[in-house]
Amino acid sequence: MWRIGPAAYEIALPPHLGNLHNVFHVSQLRKYIVDPTHVLEDDDVQIREDLTIGVGPVRILDSQVKQLRGKEIRTVKVLWDEATQEMTWEMEDVMRRSYPHLFTGGKENPSGMTTEGWLENSLKEWVNDIKTPPNN
Repeated sequence: MWRIGPAAYEIALPPHLGNLHNVFHVSQLRKYIVDPTHVLEDDDVQIREDLTIGVGPVRILDSQVKQLRGKEIRTVKVLWDEATQEMTWEMEDVMRRSYPHLFTGGKENPSGMTTEGWLENSLKEWVNDIKTPPNN
C-alpha cells in the first residue's frame, strides 16, 4: 500500500483483480485488528470483463397470468439466491428459453412435486378460487 495523496492510497492487487480500481480514499479504509480465528475462504467467483457476476436461478416459486389489453402475460417468480432470498417476477417464455431445466418434468422443487405439476396445481387452485362464490 502506498500513500499517493493527503487522503488517498494505492493498493497492490493480485493479477486476477487487475481490472478493479486500486486507489482508495482513507474514508473507505479501516484498521484491521489481528485475530487468528479470521480465516478467509477462497470463493470461486468468476468476474466478467464488465465486472458482473453470472448468477443463475435456483428455482421457480410461483406463477401468475395477467390479462393486459386482451393478452395473457405469463410470469414466474424466480428465486435467484437462497442466502439473500433475492427473487423477481420474470416472463415465463424468456425463462423457458434461458433456463429450460427449471421446467423439465424430472426436476423437482422442494415440495417434492415437479415444477410443471406445481405450476399446473397452482393454476387449478386459482381457477377454483375464481369459480367459488364468496360467502356472504
